[in-house]
Amino acid sequence: MLFHIDTDGVCSGVLINAFMERLGKEMEFSLAINPSFSKQVLEKIKNSPSDTAIFVDLSVDSSIEKIEEIASKKKVIIMDHHAITNNLNKIRNCYHFNPLLEGNEEYYPASIYIFNLLNKEFPNFIEDLDWIASVGLIGDGAFNIYKDFVKKTLKKYKLAFNKDPYLTKFGEFDKLVSSGRVYNGAKGAMKAFKILSSNLTIKEFEKNSDILKNWMKKVDAEIEKQLKQFKKEKEIFKDIYFFQIHSKMNIGSPISSLLGSKYKHKTIIIYENRGNIMKFHLRRTDGKQNLSKLAKEIVNGFEQSAAGGHVKAAGGHVLEKDWEIVKERMKEVLTNNS
Repeated sequence: MLFHIDTDGVCSGVLINAFMERLGKEMEFSLAINPSFSKQVLEKIKNSPSDTAIFVDLSVDSSIEKIEEIASKKKVIIMDHHAITNNLNKIRNCYHFNPLLEGNEEYYPASIYIFNLLNKEFPNFIEDLDWIASVGLIGDGAFNIYKDFVKKTLKKYKLAFNKDPYLTKFGEFDKLVSSGRVYNGAKGAMKAFKILSSNLTIKEFEKNSDILKNWMKKVDAEIEKQLKQFKKEKEIFKDIYFFQIHSKMNIGSPISSLLGSKYKHKTIIIYENRGNIMKFHLRRTDGKQNLSKLAKEIVNGFEQSAAGGHVKAAGGHVLEKDWEIVKERMKEVLTNNS
């Protein structure tokens, strides 16, 4: 199983892993920072002794030739919710699950989609993991859409509800899970996955997540520092806010989400240098820009680039040498689309 590195991806991976364990099946698992396949990842999947490759919260349908290559050797299952490039159900031995393929246009995070899908097909089998689905959907910014689900789940466990999800226990858990990725990258995200997978009740997770709590404190302090810098250093172009982060932590995504929530009618573009790569994070909460489409359009034609996401939240990367050109293209495309 290959799953995405963010809270929604980690929680989705935990749900699939728990489901398979309850069926008595063991899994190999790994995570991915983005849906693109490196040569090493592709070879690892092809050469795995497992007869099934499962992709969770990853828009691998954009890599149709590589999926066909994997499907020629083993069954492929894709459980995703991102914008669709290709319907992979047409490939022999491939099973592509996505709410958009079912005609559901509403934003549907992978964690709640997978929970509902499995719970429908196997009633009561993973019903006790509803709280993990709640954590995942909050992490993916979908609390307002699935507020009733979260409220019902909190009530089930005798926990307090709040209109601000981060003043609930599940919002706190999202911060714990995401702190792994933010503080320690892929290794941290995998640590969060393993802790959550080994502690499938709320009490167990609270009791055994001390390392995540420690990381969360450090992440919170860094976020506060960066938000203060944003006030002083942001670059304003019409209704676009640009801000470059300088941090050792992988903090671009949470910063952009926080700023996107605060400045609902602005396009927030956070970027950060990682070696010879410039990563960027896009947010526009009012939905006036299709950021997923925009991100793909902007990086098209640049070598070693990638982009994707959703209407209101997207991201990608380009080579550092191309960033200034890409930045100017962002201004042009956003202005023309407004």
